[in-house]
Amino acid sequence: MPQPPASVRPAAWQPALSVDRFIVEEPPDAEALPLDVVFVGGGPAGLAGAIQLAKLAQADGEAGGDLGELQIGVLEKAGELGEHCLSGAVVNPRAFRELFPELTDGDFPFARPVSREAVYLLTGARAFRLPTPPTMRNHGNFVGSICEMVRWLGERAEELGVNVFPGFPVDSLLVEGTRIAGVRTTPAGLDRKGAPGAGYQPPMDIAARITVLAEGTRGPLTQAWLEREGIG
Repeated sequence: MPQPPASVRPAAWQPALSVDRFIVEEPPDAEALPLDVVFVGGGPAGLAGAIQLAKLAQADGEAGGDLGELQIGVLEKAGELGEHCLSGAVVNPRAFRELFPELTDGDFPFARPVSREAVYLLTGARAFRLPTPPTMRNHGNFVGSICEMVRWLGERAEELGVNVFPGFPVDSLLVEGTRIAGVRTTPAGLDRKGAPGAGYQPPMDIAARITVLAEGTRGPLTQAWLEREGIG
């Protein structure tokens, strides 16, 4: 009888991605929207990155630097920010404090601080309280909604001049040689057979000097690019 593997990696059991499906070897078209930096994914990571970049560009301008004004965009597949985020979380406020040092914890979109916690072993008839493991100690953290945090971050990003585009899922990366030259969005209004239907909108190209993939841990664009570059 064959022995089970010592460890199981979910990625090893995922069907192989079609790199050609997500990587298109052509430049953005002549009518592409030009941006300096485009973030693919409007979750906490993409919005935080866009906010920090906008702040750095702003500080450079105030210091008389030669960076100039950056056109930064964030593309989010959901119709509204936060719609595709799992809600409910215990959040370490450190990242918010570092991103917004001028604000206090009361300014952030948190519900309430964690005041008590307990871990129990449940049986069919009883519950036994156990010592709380270090990774489950949340004193100093806050309870909050990821959806609300994302919406709040989107508002802060727009205040800094970031272009936030909800409802624009990215279909593929546009590659020229060894660099990503931009992205192509997914066409909208297709019927079940993939043909244009009512409300059809063609795909749109976005040209960018830098493309940042922030689509999540299992994002297909990220996986396709890592496979293309041989990064395991």
